[in-house]
Parts: sequence; C-alpha cells; structure tokens
Amino acid sequence: MLATVRSIVSEAPSEQELDSLLSDWSAQDHLTDLTQNTGIARVTLPSLLAIHPDKFDRDSAYESLATLWGVRLSLDESQIEICDAVRAVELECLPGRGDWSSIERFNRPGVLVLSVGAKSIRLVLQSIEDDVVTVRLSGTSYEMERSEIDQYWNGQYMVFWKPPPVDSEQLVPGKRGAAVIWLRQRLDLALRELGSDGLGDINNPEYNQALFNGVRAFQRGIGLESDGIAGRDTLMVLSTYLEKDAVPSL
Repeated sequence: MLATVRSIVSEAPSEQELDSLLSDWSAQDHLTDLTQNTGIARVTLPSLLAIHPDKFDRDSAYESLATLWGVRLSLDESQIEICDAVRAVELECLPGRGDWSSIERFNRPGVLVLSVGAKSIRLVLQSIEDDVVTVRLSGTSYEMERSEIDQYWNGQYMVFWKPPPVDSEQLVPGKRGAAVIWLRQRLDLALRELGSDGLGDINNPEYNQALFNGVRAFQRGIGLESDGIAGRDTLMVLSTYLEKDAVPSL
C-alpha cells in the first residue's frame, strides 16, 4: 500500500482518490492508535501528503513556523515576500543550505524544502531528538524518522531569529560603540558557559584584538568558521546560548 501512496505524491490526490487511499490503508486508524499511545503520531512523508495534500505550500509552512514564535504572519499568497512579513513582526529570516548539523547548530525550528517528484514542498521542523524529528503541519505535530526526510530533503532550509540590538549585520575589528559593548558582555557569558575563560573588560567599546580572539574561540567552539567577525550566523548562535527560555528551540 505504501507504494500506492508514493505513486500519488507527485500531485495532489483528488477527494475520491484520497478517500479510497485512506479506506484501503486505514491511515486514520493507524494515526489514532499512535496518538493514544505516545501523544504524537509517528508517520511517513507519503502518509502526510495523502492526508494533508494542500498544507505543504509556502504560506502554510511559514505561517505555521511563526506560530512557534507566538506571532502571526500577514501573508497574501505570493503578494508579499516572506522575509518582509517576518520583519514586520520583529524577527529576521536566515536562509541556508546544509545538513542536520547546520540546523542543530542554530537550534531554531525551521522550514525544510523537500523535493517530491517534480514538486518542491515545505515542511516545518519543530524539534529533533536522536534519530526522530517532530514536524508540524496544519496545527498538529507528527513524529518522523530522520532517514525518512533524508530521502527528500535537498539541504535547503529557512529559520527565523530575533536579531540583537546592533546597528549592522556584522561587527568587525576596529568598530567602536554600544554594539561592541553588547557583544563583549554576551560573548563573555557564552564563553563561560562553554567552559572557557570569560573576556573580562566587558565595558570596553573597542573591537580590539582580545575581542577578535574571543569571537574566534566562540566560533571554533560551536563549529562555525573562525574568522573573528561577529556576523549574522555568529550573532544568531550567540543569542541561542543566552535566550534558551525566551525563544523556541529544537
């Protein structure tokens, strides 16, 4: 029966096909049993496509991701860019391409872009635990094996994040001001949490060699390129260490 499910995922099934599929496969009964036993249904991607064929579009995915942040996006089909709508609720987009380690490093829920046949679909990644991921679709959470997603994921993703109160997308050596003090104070805390010595001199407004070395040490500790520049990726991961209870995480 799984082969039958896979055969229709390249296009949305009609209501008649969907009724027949669910009747033959007893998917609804299967999901109900799992939900009663574990609290979250364990599914495959083809089964989700069969049950929710119209919930994998761009707007549905990003609206669902926004709910994990406790905000509502104002989207009107393709009339507004996703990231413009995200900025309107005081968040920022971080698109990327990589693997599971990339997602886990940022430790934020995100939207994965999957290739199913000739179609690209979007699925919200809510959490990860060992080899099992929790995805969110149409207001409901489902469990799925990582290996199930690996069959379809092309490595593309998008996460949201809360930008820090700095006046540029990156802080570089030689820069001075309140943003550098902000970086010093938070980096000092993050380095201590990683088990390293803190920076000290946390109110110095200059991005000097000591701060450069501290940023590089933090980057090495979390698996980012250690260039000593506090760019978007570094600032985002840095905020992860300091806002664990204030923002959604994996």
